[in-house]
Amino acid sequence: CVSCALNDIVVVGAAYDHASPSRLPERFRLAPDVVACAASGATACASSLACLVVAASTAKTYGEAQTCAFLKLILTDAMTVFSARTRESFVSRRPGGLVAAFALAAVVACAAANAWPLAELTPTSPARVSFVISFAMVSFLAQDFVKTTTYRALARAGWSENVGVVT
Repeated sequence: CVSCALNDIVVVGAAYDHASPSRLPERFRLAPDVVACAASGATACASSLACLVVAASTAKTYGEAQTCAFLKLILTDAMTVFSARTRESFVSRRPGGLVAAFALAAVVACAAANAWPLAELTPTSPARVSFVISFAMVSFLAQDFVKTTTYRALARAGWSENVGVVT
């Protein structure tokens, strides 16, 4: 429930994003998007499992490891919205209202991980929260790199076209 609410904050922020229309009408080609999403998703899944393994091997309790996994998932889910907006790197398009929405979701998630009041998660230390934030950032950069590289490889193979955008 908390995960959905925090992710929804970021998705609502996408409504205020700076979108650019294509120069030409584009054909709807689902295959390149499915391939790129699968590659990006596999990267995200592998990094989440890696975070859980690291957290489980260093946490005092299983609950702390769960909290680390929760925080990593919340942060990378929110960051993924930045990457999904474009076929190029996430830095190729100014984010608009997404930054404020992401900041709000990240602050709430980090506060929850540090001092969760309910029994579902075990609060963890600020140092562990900082580690998970760093891990999530590196994971997001790897995910964006894989997505961008996949789209470029598909374009070279003739699976997708780049018609440009109106500037």
